[in-house]
Amino acid sequence: MGIAVYFKWHILEAVPFFYTSLEVKKSILLNPCIVTVFLGIARRITGFPVPEFLDTAIANTGAVTTPLSMMVIGTMLIGVPWKKLLEPSIFRLAFVRLIALPLVALYILNLIDAQPLLAGVSLILTGMPAGSTSALLAAKYGADEDYASRCIVTTTIMSLATIPVLMLFLK
Repeated sequence: MGIAVYFKWHILEAVPFFYTSLEVKKSILLNPCIVTVFLGIARRITGFPVPEFLDTAIANTGAVTTPLSMMVIGTMLIGVPWKKLLEPSIFRLAFVRLIALPLVALYILNLIDAQPLLAGVSLILTGMPAGSTSALLAAKYGADEDYASRCIVTTTIMSLATIPVLMLFLK
């Protein structure tokens, strides 16, 4: 999971990284998401024990991140009419994210004869709805955060039907 977060942040930050000043590069490398991933990797490699109070604090912080991000997304949706959740572009995104990509992944996983557990985890993760960080990143970079929030809500609601169907394809 930490590696996936690292690559997501790395890819999002990599393009401007090579074309920016040293100060901007420093702010990217000192981004809390990047720093914590590297700290986690270093801890995993070294086996460094974390004190119990710190482990509890980290676990509790991690436990509240999803509810807090959902609250932020909810506040972004204040005043957005329900009809805007039904935009065709959002449904196209949902189709690609929830149906097309998982089916392509399933085809590739069957092609390479992946182990059932690996194939199952990969298929389900590929079919997950848009992540809450997309709205937060949209807000951070001045993109359309309302649209990102609507995509998250719509794909999350639709995934209630698509994920169980994807599970039928598991070996």
